[in-house]
Amino acid sequence: MCPHWCMALLLASFGQTSAIRLKAKQRAPSSSEAMTAFREKILFRFTHVDTDGDGRVSLEEMKSGFGHEPEHVGEGLLRQMLAECAGDPLALECTRGQMEKALDVWVASHAERTAVALLESNPEHGFMDVRDLNKTDLLLPCGPSAALKPGAGFEGVVCRVHGAKCVRNGNLVAWSLGDVCHSRTCVCEATAETKRLAKVGLMGAAAVTTARNFSDPGDEMMMPSCGDGWTGDKIVGRLDGIHTHMNAIETMAAKNMLNYLAPYVAKNWSKEDFADTEVGFYKTRTHELTKGKPDGKVCMFSWQATRSMGDWKLNVMFKQRNFRYAPPSAGVMSQEGLVLSYDSVREQLMQKFQDECCTPDFTADKIIISGHSHGGAMAALHAVDMISQWKCKGRDLRAKDLAVILVAPHSGMFTSSAITNVFSCNDPAACLAGSVATITTVGDYVGDGRMRLSFGSVPRHPSEVFRVPCPEIPPGANYNNEMDDYTDFWCHGMYNYVPEVERRLVGQAGWGSTCGGVCGNPNRMVQCNQWVLMGGTGCSYANNSWLLPETKCEGRWLPNEERCDCHFDLCTELTKHGCHS
Repeated sequence: MCPHWCMALLLASFGQTSAIRLKAKQRAPSSSEAMTAFREKILFRFTHVDTDGDGRVSLEEMKSGFGHEPEHVGEGLLRQMLAECAGDPLALECTRGQMEKALDVWVASHAERTAVALLESNPEHGFMDVRDLNKTDLLLPCGPSAALKPGAGFEGVVCRVHGAKCVRNGNLVAWSLGDVCHSRTCVCEATAETKRLAKVGLMGAAAVTTARNFSDPGDEMMMPSCGDGWTGDKIVGRLDGIHTHMNAIETMAAKNMLNYLAPYVAKNWSKEDFADTEVGFYKTRTHELTKGKPDGKVCMFSWQATRSMGDWKLNVMFKQRNFRYAPPSAGVMSQEGLVLSYDSVREQLMQKFQDECCTPDFTADKIIISGHSHGGAMAALHAVDMISQWKCKGRDLRAKDLAVILVAPHSGMFTSSAITNVFSCNDPAACLAGSVATITTVGDYVGDGRMRLSFGSVPRHPSEVFRVPCPEIPPGANYNNEMDDYTDFWCHGMYNYVPEVERRLVGQAGWGSTCGGVCGNPNRMVQCNQWVLMGGTGCSYANNSWLLPETKCEGRWLPNEERCDCHFDLCTELTKHGCHS
């Protein structure tokens, strides 16, 4: 059976486990399968860095392909990586043949398992904070916090400098990364107003998971369990010709990855050459944006997680691609699969926004963008596009118009430059400072994972991260995942986020919420999420004999705390077949 490190090695980069039914009781992959996929990723990176295609990588190509800032640490790591590859401590280049030989020796000696397990056990073992030379302002104010005159609406926004971070060791593991260091970054905390909107954003992210097929009119998605007056619509974009975006080497690497992660997809590679990108749109004119005043007009876009064969293929397209809707100077790059997915639905999103949120009858007072896991990564791209390009009635959208709620999003998807220039700068018409809340459970392999190799970069989120506890797996959970023995993904489940955000952030941390006394039915929402993941259809088609009675939440509003004091059912109390993340 696959030990925890080999499962985490690749699965962490993908988002909520797909509902695609691979095989009942599918065997867990072996360690050798995991390392085959890992080996292919390293060789793929070698080919990508070899820009002149001569079969050898030089130090200068390494600097271009992996980055080397801060230079006093980065260049030393690159030299060490070349030495590990060539088997020569003084090497200034490495050939592909030398790399293949080094990988053979590395795997045969089990040194790779030791290196990866060390990273998984504690991120500090794999990545280190680096104090930049002549830089003494770490944790001091930056962005709007350091400006003599903060931009309008940025008053009180708290932003701090986070120092450079590099991979600790230039061994062969480092070859799998997109960069070996993150330079210093300005990172902002969500404002009190954004925090107050975190719960409704989470509920949107949960509600969107209750439908399985957005192209099926009968597959209804639930409305968010926070506030009333919601109406909703399903938005679907299709990307055809996925295979045309990958060359032969990239296709081979993707198949090797999927042979480990989702064998059904790899074996049926030619069966499906498209992916549907799904976004839930919600709208209400009776939301309590201001306490005691339930007349706020809200539009919310909540992004779906990985669901289909095509989604899996997009997830293993690791090559970085420019995100063209960001300012050119911001340096916003992201995983190619995410960018292509966003492109496929952008026109529909913009049309929906103009038709529903920017009319004489309804002009949104607040626009919320949210998503969980892969959906959180897509929501972050959407937010960059909105603040950079979108208008309402001819007016540029500003940071105060938006609230971006990222629940366990991919880590490391943005460079330091992108975070500083889009998420933490001082221009209210072009920056998201204070408008982004990032939430993860402690130990979530996607949002707060102990090991980041799969993300292809040193870990960093676009805003300060708020962590909530991950409860223990309850007795009799029959915890169910595609990989039957793999329990570390437990912390990623929506059944943990819904109760813990309510208790720890809305309540204990004093964030409050905008629900205005209407708590909805969060237990039913989680129950439907579980049905979709295990039953493979939308909750509208659920087999009710498979479900257990859920606890309702009427009359549980605590007005002073702006919190729903619900009894949250364990996932074991919602279905007869355990839990699934």
